[in-house]
Amino acid sequence: MPSSPEEKEQLLQHEAFIKEVQALREDKAGGSKPKPAWQRFLETTGGAALITVLIGGIMGSIITGLIQLGAKDREAQQARLTARSNQAQVAYKEYLDKELEIVNRAFELVGSCISASEDLVLKTTSSDYDPRQYKDQQSKKDLEEQLLKAIDKYNEIDQKWKAEQYKLGLLMSYYHHGKPEVGIAWQGVQDAVSAQLKCTDDLYTAKLNNSSTDQYKKCEGEKKRVSEGLNQLTKALEQARGHLWEDVDASDKTR
Repeated sequence: MPSSPEEKEQLLQHEAFIKEVQALREDKAGGSKPKPAWQRFLETTGGAALITVLIGGIMGSIITGLIQLGAKDREAQQARLTARSNQAQVAYKEYLDKELEIVNRAFELVGSCISASEDLVLKTTSSDYDPRQYKDQQSKKDLEEQLLKAIDKYNEIDQKWKAEQYKLGLLMSYYHHGKPEVGIAWQGVQDAVSAQLKCTDDLYTAKLNNSSTDQYKKCEGEKKRVSEGLNQLTKALEQARGHLWEDVDASDKTR
């Protein structure tokens, strides 16, 4: 151990000289430069923890954002599917309502034809409505007025039938597409009603000509044909409606 100040000074100078030599050797050998402060900080335990927290937070935010974006896309797609399904249900309900309207119109018109025809047949063939059996003028006048009303009503319904029977047939086929049995059944009803109306016309013409009306038997055969035709139409409509509900159930299961 150096004891004197001179020895200590020499020792310090020697140590400084050794450091300078080592530095020169490192420069010549391409030695590494001192690390910057930020690098030395990152290599510490605290710096590594800080970087882990920062990177974890950023990646977590990115992942969360991607998840939220995917959820929004799924919600938007579900909303579109729901809206489309609601629109389809509304359109289908409108279709069924229109179909029911056409069927009601057809049955109402057929019923009106039958009623007007039977009323005129009754007043044409029944002896109760023969004014010749009454002596007082008022009774004869009342019967004649009833007959005229029956004729006017019949003519009105007959014209309506001629104007709408084919249109109703087309609408029947349109609102029961894929079910030709409905159109066939309606054709049967159409032919039967037209035959009954013709029979009624012939009966009234025979009455005007003072011919016998017994041969027509009050158009009983035509009335039976109308009844049978309506039964066939009702069955065809029930079968068509059953297939429609099956289509609805199948559509619901696929959603």
